[in-house]
Amino acid sequence: MFENDYREIIAQDLLNPSKRLELATAINTLCQKYFISFEMVLRKVLFKSYKAQEYKNIRAEIDKLTGKVSNYFDSNSISQMIITITIKNSYCHI
Repeated sequence: MFENDYREIIAQDLLNPSKRLELATAINTLCQKYFISFEMVLRKVLFKSYKAQEYKNIRAEIDKLTGKVSNYFDSNSISQMIITITIKNSYCHI
């Protein structure tokens, strides 16, 4: 299930530093698709790419481009992960 998504990220060269905004958008889409946190998806992609040690730097770059990405649980549904990501003044709630 995640393998096809990972291959698409690699095929589009989204781990290239010049494509951080596109990577953030792709990660956000996967968060919605699998109902998991932004951090979890990003860490999984980086781990599979042997770049796990770069998480903090890549996350900081994404936060700088998009505004702070926040991960929190909806108080009404503890099992639902809510992620808000600001991209070009719009909010995507998952």
